[in-house]
Amino acid sequence: MSIFQATLLISYYGPIVLFSIGIPAALLNAIIFMGIKTLRQSPTSYYVVGQSLADMSALLVVFLQAVPSTSMLASSIACKLSLFFLQTTACLAMSFLCLAAFDRWASTSQSVRIRQLSSIRIARRLLPLPFLIWPLVNIPFFIYTDLIPPTYNCWFTSSLFEQIANYFLDPMLAVVFPLSILIAFGLLTCRNIRLVTHIRQQPNQTHMPMWEQQMTRMMLSQTLVSAILDEAVEEIKRENPNFNVLKVQDNSPVTLDFGFNRVRVFYNAHGKVSQTPHIG
Repeated sequence: MSIFQATLLISYYGPIVLFSIGIPAALLNAIIFMGIKTLRQSPTSYYVVGQSLADMSALLVVFLQAVPSTSMLASSIACKLSLFFLQTTACLAMSFLCLAAFDRWASTSQSVRIRQLSSIRIARRLLPLPFLIWPLVNIPFFIYTDLIPPTYNCWFTSSLFEQIANYFLDPMLAVVFPLSILIAFGLLTCRNIRLVTHIRQQPNQTHMPMWEQQMTRMMLSQTLVSAILDEAVEEIKRENPNFNVLKVQDNSPVTLDFGFNRVRVFYNAHGKVSQTPHIG
């Protein structure tokens, strides 16, 4: 079996497997974090639920690519909607992960003023913003994409927007900027945890609840996985300029970006469920 045939098989069966496992996991994730009263007391729960909604949307869009009648090659409108929603859901998921990383940093800070930034009131106000902002930012993906003859691949119709998307929107907004935020707040959170551990050794100090500690570890591990996957994708892109679309024998495009996005979305949905804080 050639690499092209293997890629085609993975492209077809991968979405089905990840959809059947990822959707229940993401749904269960949202139910757990909103259904348990103790977890609802943490602002991070709101960001986790928002990310779960984005993950479910991304998994649905990816799954539809395995159905011929709804794939991006089915029609012009399917092409436009597929690229628009893929870009939007990816930005949504990363935004909520960044908000969760910020909240974990704020909640573990020794400064009372900074800890006030980790509140239910602020989380409720921030929750709808990514759902309002990213669809507007990514409207050009709907306008400037279509089936391009003679092969009718789903790609950009504007060379200018193609340059903007490839060199700014995709790498900067979807990878570099959120990745920088994740790494920065991840390191700052680790620093706060070390300070808290040192203070706990002193008498008469208040300890952070165990479920808060578990939630912090969960977000740090998710940050690490996202950073590794994003860096892996960018490194492969630098080594292979034709990474985005790989031609196979029937001239149908297999988008290799989807594979890494599926792994990341699957971990976001399934990983958080397996690491859900135990309430005791």
